[in-house]
Amino acid sequence: MTDFSVTLPADILRAVAIACSAEETRYYLQGVSVEPDGATAHLVATDGHRLMVARVEAVIPGDKFIIPSDAIARALKGHKAPGIELARRGGAWQLGDTLFRPIDGAFPAWNRVMPDLSGKGELGKLAQFDSSYLESFRKAAAMLGGRASHPHLHHCGASPALVTFAGRDDIFGLCMPRRGHDERDASALRFLVDGMTRKAADAAARMAAE
Repeated sequence: MTDFSVTLPADILRAVAIACSAEETRYYLQGVSVEPDGATAHLVATDGHRLMVARVEAVIPGDKFIIPSDAIARALKGHKAPGIELARRGGAWQLGDTLFRPIDGAFPAWNRVMPDLSGKGELGKLAQFDSSYLESFRKAAAMLGGRASHPHLHHCGASPALVTFAGRDDIFGLCMPRRGHDERDASALRFLVDGMTRKAADAAARMAAE
């Protein structure tokens, strides 16, 4: 294996790592996949519900490998510099001051789950999402800072929704929509809202009369 040393943007690594899985049976998702591509590399993480992909300028020889999420957490704890070194020297892997072993597993191909953005797909068709997943993208946006501090969710119906960050073209996310959500139609929902509104108005009237 060829030795190398590159500097990764710490904010991007933090943001991508948010999507790492904590599920023990899916150990190969418990980290960030580093996927070399010439003069650049993709950093990818997913738990099957969320996915984060970033492109960084880094020449990394060899095939893709997975940095364990716990090693990332240790390396970035208290780390203040804008960049963090990723290196392999004499067969030893290191992120910042943290030694690690890449996860021995096959990371899935992230480009196979991309939504159809050609205009022929479901772009713009609304869907429902788990609020905890949406909150994780907000946290990722805060890590990126600047104009990117608020994520933008682009609905794609039953397909994963694209999550973008203002002013950034080097990172994006995907969020899977919820399945089995409340199927009540508009008239049923209107009945629910109107009924609650009437009850609130009646309660206010009773209090005013007392």
